[in-house]
Amino acid sequence: MNQYDNHIYLDAAATTPPLSVVVRTVSEIQRSYWGNPSSINRPGIMAREILERSRLFIADKLETTSEEVIFTSGASESVSIALGAISNFRNPGRIVLSAIEHPCVYAAARELIRFGWNVVELDVDNNGVVELNKLESYLSYPTQIVSVISSQNEIGTIQPLEQIGNMCRDRNIIFHTDATQLMSHNPLLWNRLPIDLLSCSAHKFQGPKGTGLLLVREDLKKSITKIDSDQLQESGLRIGTQAVPIIAGMEQAIDHLRNQYELLGNQQGEMYKVQNLTYTLKSLLSTIPNIQFIGHPTERQPNLICCLISDKNNQPLRASKLVRQFSKYGISVSSGSACSTRKKSPNRVLNAIGVPQQWQNSALRFSLGPWLNDEDIYKVSDILNKIINEYN
Repeated sequence: MNQYDNHIYLDAAATTPPLSVVVRTVSEIQRSYWGNPSSINRPGIMAREILERSRLFIADKLETTSEEVIFTSGASESVSIALGAISNFRNPGRIVLSAIEHPCVYAAARELIRFGWNVVELDVDNNGVVELNKLESYLSYPTQIVSVISSQNEIGTIQPLEQIGNMCRDRNIIFHTDATQLMSHNPLLWNRLPIDLLSCSAHKFQGPKGTGLLLVREDLKKSITKIDSDQLQESGLRIGTQAVPIIAGMEQAIDHLRNQYELLGNQQGEMYKVQNLTYTLKSLLSTIPNIQFIGHPTERQPNLICCLISDKNNQPLRASKLVRQFSKYGISVSSGSACSTRKKSPNRVLNAIGVPQQWQNSALRFSLGPWLNDEDIYKVSDILNKIINEYN
């Protein structure tokens, strides 16, 4: 991690350090294939070849087709394109979101309200799981779209995607998922899932910042592609020149991701290591009486721990202060989503799972990666004990 070699980083849910092969690839492509991939001159054709090679490679690794792979600037743009494109070819109706979506999903859905769409938030239980019986009640006219986050970025709960997808598919309702967090630990092999659209960002799985994916079922893509697609990029779904160097970097990150996922089945590799480190950290934290874990206990992201922290009098401790204390010891943790930690309003996700408002500022998040080791984990636990004792 270069200048962060002595730093202990446990905020992988916010971003991850790029792999060395990613950095090398981005630099090499930037130097050697700098042409505009839409140009018909030689530099442009060479850049286009790199772009389409990356598309084919990523499609193969995710078990999809190159026609279903759309390159974007990241998950937020992917979500915006997905929801906006659907609204353009279906008559205004109802879009159902879970109550614990990432802010970019709410922002994209709010845009649809201006065009006559009705946005409904679907309740989750106290572990953050979508209540399927309530979803069932919304899967009738005029519902056209359902969007449910795969793995919640603050509390780590993983949703029953196959059940939700099958419920939607049986009713000809389009199902979109924000898979930004889950992709880091499960490359979500596309042809095996009843999902119509999937969004993610490369920098969450040690790829470069500034690029991501939108996977779109081929039959659906034909419906949402713009008529004037020759004037736009990515089958007419977005504006802007494709960033070939960082797309090639994402290709390398996905290759590494898929290889590590296959090793996990044999209890080997980085994913297996991270699961063990997370188990160790949670076991150590469990010995601290001032901690209450939140999120689903088992159906959860395997590298993420979220907990409420209190003092000896069972009064909530402000997590943002704990984050700053950790930083003094060279440790990075988080007080929640990087996209919402600066907001002073009640936390939408913690509200949805029933955390009282006075406790919402005490939520501390640890999200781990393969750059950590056992020594780091024991140090994190020791430091948290020390910090809490300073407040007692």
